[in-house]
Formats: sequence, C-alpha cells, structure tokens
Amino acid sequence: MNADDVVKIRTILVRLSIAATFATMSGLIVYGTGNLGTLSARALSIASEGAGLAGFVSLMLSISGLLANVLTRMQGAGFSLASLPSIVLSGVIGSTGMIVAGIVRATGSGLSF
Repeated sequence: MNADDVVKIRTILVRLSIAATFATMSGLIVYGTGNLGTLSARALSIASEGAGLAGFVSLMLSISGLLANVLTRMQGAGFSLASLPSIVLSGVIGSTGMIVAGIVRATGSGLSF
C-alpha cells in the first residue's frame, strides 16, 4: 500500500466520521424537538437510539481517522494537521451523543436521578 492509498483512506474516514456526526446531531435534534412537540414515546425512543448508534459510529470512525493519519506519516506522506480538528470534534460530538442517548434511555426506562 503506497502513501496515496493511505491518504485516500484517511480522507474517506474523516468524511464518514463527519457524516456520522451530523446523523448524531440530527437524532438529538429530533429527540429534543419531538420531546417539546407531539412525537410518540416510540418515536422518541427510536430517535435516541439512532443518535446513540450514530454517535458510536462517529467515535469509531474518528479513532480510525486518527490512526490513518498516523499511518499516513509512516508511509511517507504528510501528516494532515487540517483534518485533526474535524476528527477530534466529530469524536467529541459522537461520544457526547452516546452519553446523552444513554442518559435518555436510562431515564426513560425508570432510572431516576
């Protein structure tokens, strides 16, 4: 595998991580607005589960993007500092989405704080 292939893989991983981050934020927005509106309990549950799953995918893709960034340097290509903020932010938003979805599921199933 040459350096160009690793750069392409890194680019794909970063873009997929950003897409999963938007899916996480969309699920959380649907849950928040649906909670204020008239969505059913099942729809709210699906929105929170989707946000949690998309958050997990976003976190895993951002970790993979960081590893691909390191592998890119090991293959002889340049280390991309421009992709680091988007990788880190998508990982942070993904993990936050997982935590919020977990809290929502815990409180929805009867756990009280």
